[in-house]
Amino acid sequence: MLPPLLWNTLLLIPVIMVLVVPCLSALFSKRVSGWDRIFWALSALLLSWLGYFLYYYVRVRPRN
Repeated sequence: MLPPLLWNTLLLIPVIMVLVVPCLSALFSKRVSGWDRIFWALSALLLSWLGYFLYYYVRVRPRN
């Protein structure tokens, strides 16, 4: 059995990859500038949650 600290670390890595990396890549992109960077970062964060809710509704939620 793995210690709790290692479990937390292993669970944190995918969360960072899915949520933080797209936002940071939008913020540090050379293709956009100014407020567009912030809008891209916010859309990457918010639209990923929309995708998660859609996935939950379609696949995870129990059917009657």
